[in-house]
Amino acid sequence: GMNRALLLPVTLATILRRLLPSFWGRRKMVAKVTGRSNALFIPSFIMLWRALGDGAVDLILALCAAFLFGLSAWLLKEGMRAEVEFRSD
Repeated sequence: GMNRALLLPVTLATILRRLLPSFWGRRKMVAKVTGRSNALFIPSFIMLWRALGDGAVDLILALCAAFLFGLSAWLLKEGMRAEVEFRSD
């Protein structure tokens, strides 16, 4: 037989999907819109890689650049998520 603990989350997800179809549709839309913006996190990782191996000044500049790239990508992603939520209601 199957483990009942494995069936509980699937059953709960099925119930929620039937009760809140707009929530699940919105969630798919948010994932679709914000998925493309995840590529903007790549420059921050490149800058983190560049931070290693050079002098102290280059380390500080590369870390600041990585922070700014990451912050801008995160703010864009959250803004796109907020716009999808705003337009769906």
